Amino acid sequence: MDVSLYAMELEGSVQTPPDVSDCLSCEASADWTDDANPGRTEEVYLSGFNPYQVLIAVAGANHADAGEFTLEARMVENPW
Repeated sequence: MDVSLYAMELEGSVQTPPDVSDCLSCEASADWTDDANPGRTEEVYLSGFNPYQVLIAVAGANHADAGEFTLEARMVENPW
């Protein structure tokens, strides 16, 4: 299944798309060049989680609204 991940660090009350007015940082794994990458692992990285809230969203490609995927989340001290 072709999906894209979106991750945002939020301060204050949690807003969900499309109502997110701003965030401290955001990342996306969307494939901007090939427009499709089914079966490939998607990754996003955020730094400085505490004390902020993190929102992770998964979106299907080409208007897909059903399918199976596994989401793994990890906090690591320094991924770089």
